[in-house]
Amino acid sequence: KEHELKELANNYLIKGSYKFTGRLSQKDMKAVIADSEVIISASKSDAGLSASTGEGMMMGKTILASDSGGENELWIENGQNGYLFDCNSYQDLSSKLSLCCNLDFLTKSAKLNHSIAMERYNSSVEREKVLEIYKMYTS
Repeated sequence: KEHELKELANNYLIKGSYKFTGRLSQKDMKAVIADSEVIISASKSDAGLSASTGEGMMMGKTILASDSGGENELWIENGQNGYLFDCNSYQDLSSKLSLCCNLDFLTKSAKLNHSIAMERYNSSVEREKVLEIYKMYTS
């Protein structure tokens, strides 16, 4: 679908306002996320929360994520902090992306994502989860 998505982007978005990155190193991914307003995670099979989605949320970005695989539905509430889309439908992705053209929505969802990430995705929370599991199996 890469060709179709690039054609769609060329038809509807301002040239130079988007990037198709493919796989990135951790360092490059953080730089791209920092330079972006909207992060799209189009994976068909994430295990848990994808790194790009979690890091995008932590950096206060609006998220568009596929509705299949992983735990995206536990993190993204349509119309609040981003949108879920059918990863087999570029039309659905296009429709959801067009909803992200509203500056008020981008501002609100970015702040909400940062808050959610600070509450549920930060290292202190994750460390506590690991300690609870450790205690459960060592007592």
